[in-house]
Amino acid sequence: SFQKLFMKGYGGNLSKAYLKANMLAGEAVSNIRTVAAFCSEEKILDLYANELVGPSKHSFRRGQIAGIFYGISQFFIFSSYGLALWYGSVLMGKELASFKSVMKSFMVLIVTALAMGETLALAPDLLKGNQMVASVFEVMDRKSAISGDT
Repeated sequence: SFQKLFMKGYGGNLSKAYLKANMLAGEAVSNIRTVAAFCSEEKILDLYANELVGPSKHSFRRGQIAGIFYGISQFFIFSSYGLALWYGSVLMGKELASFKSVMKSFMVLIVTALAMGETLALAPDLLKGNQMVASVFEVMDRKSAISGDT
């Protein structure tokens, strides 16, 4: 869930990054007769490729950073699983817990953590929904300034 929030926020707006390249391609296609008449196909392709250099470097860097943070988050998740199972084995070794109770506890914790994570990932949408519902009720509760015939 944290990963979803991170990737969503970190993705950025690619349409802004590629705007100039898209405009160039659109102009070239709409004026294809002029481009063909002056044999400028190669020049247009070179201009388009040059416009894509900056956004592609930015996207590559962003992908590397996102991959590193995703790997770190996966490391912490699986490390916590390993720690919980290790502690369960210590409890079983001291005969303070049975295998069945350790597995039940582990699965309850995992399922609860996943459910909480999914819920927290939806928090921004829930807040927006609350604000929209409040504005709808505000409009419904408002007294009209227009007096009717009745």
